[in-house]
Amino acid sequence: MARRKQTEPTPVIVIEPLAPDSNEPVTETSDLGGWDAQNELAQPVVSDEDLDAAAAVMDPVIAEAARNARKPDISWLEDGTVVTDEGRLPLFAIGDKIVIERYCSMLEGSPWLDTKTYEVTGIDDETGNLQLWNPDLKQHAMSNFKFGLDKGQVIKLAPEKGNIGGRKRGRPRKNPVGKPAPTLAPGEKKRGRGRPPGSKNRPKAEILKDRELKKLERGAKKQATKGSSIKRTKK
Repeated sequence: MARRKQTEPTPVIVIEPLAPDSNEPVTETSDLGGWDAQNELAQPVVSDEDLDAAAAVMDPVIAEAARNARKPDISWLEDGTVVTDEGRLPLFAIGDKIVIERYCSMLEGSPWLDTKTYEVTGIDDETGNLQLWNPDLKQHAMSNFKFGLDKGQVIKLAPEKGNIGGRKRGRPRKNPVGKPAPTLAPGEKKRGRGRPPGSKNRPKAEILKDRELKKLERGAKKQATKGSSIKRTKK
């Protein structure tokens, strides 16, 4: 019988911790990247503007004031409804544009929601329902000129030109472009556009006479040019 080959036992390596030196302080190390626990991590720097913005978000009074700053002023527009003996009636017709300012009556203080311009596409005089079209958002909407005002809505007639806020987009120019408007002397009237009346107006007969003279002059020049070209050909 074949004898089994005896294998030597695998040596076992034992690692013994070194005894710390009594003269050196023992420091603890963390498991994250070998950072020394005694070293302090760098704290992020927060500016005063960030603190003010965070305070505005946390403070509802500041946040509401910031929202109201974007609210356009429509108090100068004409009212869109009138109260009569028959009840509240609209002062607009189908095809007119109106401005509706909405408030949220379910929240404390009834905060302002939005102010938008709509085109009226349908009016129901009995129920007060309005069918509207928002040209900016390209979508339909509905409102009520009878009960919407009781819930805090404001309905105004839209201006024919310009925006509802009375502001123009963009920043105003620091240095206005163009010539300054001339100052008028006392009793002097502002001159209108175009030429002054009667400055270049002539009788019609005189205008026709000048046209005939210019026509004869052009014909004479053509004849002279034609005669000179014939003489050159003969030579």
